[in-house]
Amino acid sequence: MKRSIRPALLVLVLVLAACQPRAVANDPVVASVRANDVAAVAAFVADGGDVNLTDREGNPLLYLATGPQGGPEVAAALIAAGARLEIASANGRRPLENAVGWCDVDMVQLLLFAGADPMPLADGRAEDVACKAPADRRATVLAMIASAIGAKIN
Repeated sequence: MKRSIRPALLVLVLVLAACQPRAVANDPVVASVRANDVAAVAAFVADGGDVNLTDREGNPLLYLATGPQGGPEVAAALIAAGARLEIASANGRRPLENAVGWCDVDMVQLLLFAGADPMPLADGRAEDVACKAPADRRATVLAMIASAIGAKIN
């Protein structure tokens, strides 16, 4: 009788252990991307890291690099390593939309040059997504998107 109880007890313990909540920590590369630490990101890539990794909120590394933290240096390193330009964040926004939203002229230029598709920003969507200020950066970013859309159509 003892033999039949032990396997059942072991299974119960394993099931209960699997059900325990575990803290989900962000991969250290997420902090490196946010800090625009190109050397750390390059080391991550050299070690075979997944450049399309997402943080615990579901935001891809390239998306994080195109926001208020990160920067064009890290974004360029991720793109060079094969990061998908059209990968969406947890809220469905792509890196180009994120860069437009922050009116980051350098980042928008980098993403467009790398081949990011501007078409999802057509039909007035760019105006809805773009930052409201500063006006000069907003105008520059919207002109860049309009030009890229025009080039795609023609």
